[in-house]
Amino acid sequence: MWVHAFAAGMWEGDKFQGEGTYYYSNGDIYSGAWQRGVRQGEGVMMFAADESQLVGRWERGTFVAGKWIMKDGTSWHGPFKRGKPLGRGVYYFPNGTMQEGEYVQEGEAEEGEEDPTAELKTVWRGGAIVPANADAREVVRAPITA
Repeated sequence: MWVHAFAAGMWEGDKFQGEGTYYYSNGDIYSGAWQRGVRQGEGVMMFAADESQLVGRWERGTFVAGKWIMKDGTSWHGPFKRGKPLGRGVYYFPNGTMQEGEYVQEGEAEEGEEDPTAELKTVWRGGAIVPANADAREVVRAPITA
């Protein structure tokens, strides 16, 4: 079995620095800003398994805010924590509607844990589904460039 990855972009001290694209061995692709070999700044991650994308801001290798675009065109716009939506945001649907709401964590946090919120259940609390207030072109899939 061949396992390989490919990278194209700017390098400094054997690490990605500046703009670049990394092709992961599982088919995922990240294209965007790097700092000392870590995703940092604006970028796009395309996941091969489900053809979804994360488009927005990365900090210390983790996606923190932007758009999560699914294969069918549904998209979530808002903040993320530990790579998952958390906080106030908006879902846009391919039929031209939208739903504002909030991802919240429920349950009891374990004391003494490194991150006591890590095991809490995340739940979507959405409002009414209404006609979208944004043009569909605002939520198109982002291009991956090498």
